[in-house]
Amino acid sequence: MYSLPPNTRFHLTNIQVTLLFNSNDRKEFGNRKTFLPLIRELKNLHTHSIYKTNNNMDIYVNCLFVADNLGRHEISGFVQFFLANSPCSKSMCKISRNELLNATYESEFLRNVENYRLDVEKNNVSMTEINEEYAFNEIEDFHILENSSLDIMLDIYEGVCKYKCLSQILIQYIVKLFTLQDLNDRIGAFDFGISELNDSEFTSKFFFKKRKIK
Repeated sequence: MYSLPPNTRFHLTNIQVTLLFNSNDRKEFGNRKTFLPLIRELKNLHTHSIYKTNNNMDIYVNCLFVADNLGRHEISGFVQFFLANSPCSKSMCKISRNELLNATYESEFLRNVENYRLDVEKNNVSMTEINEEYAFNEIEDFHILENSSLDIMLDIYEGVCKYKCLSQILIQYIVKLFTLQDLNDRIGAFDFGISELNDSEFTSKFFFKKRKIK
């Protein structure tokens, strides 16, 4: 999907259902048994070309795993709680809140294939925050730490931008440089394109009380 151009990426005709399951079944039988039919299919697509190009080049399918934090942790075998001591996505970073306050380099806390393997072998959830190895890792040339991406919509656009970046900037500039009505007028007149609706509006009561963008 992510190799398709943006104007076709999210059309329903280009989105295919790969697997349907009951969430309670996943909790009862576990990730591997639930996703085994899909894993087998992806293995087949990865080792057998789906078609040849005009210059006789074989085209294969590879995978990219994208989900919000909770879905990502549930499916990939990481702990599913987000407590004050674990502010980051545990599937990407091992840092604690105390370490976060003093850290100057991110690389020493990031997960990689090697320290992930060692953590899985320890089989100690409280120490590693890994419940089980990611079932899809058995696909050749695929690994949760190399073939995955965070959800930019939830983490950035509806995350730090909504609560921290843009909201704090707007609070400083509204009234000083322009009014809330000026901002709403500009939003209403902006051409967001055919895939977006021009119905965004900030309400002063909500915006200033909650300190976040709707």
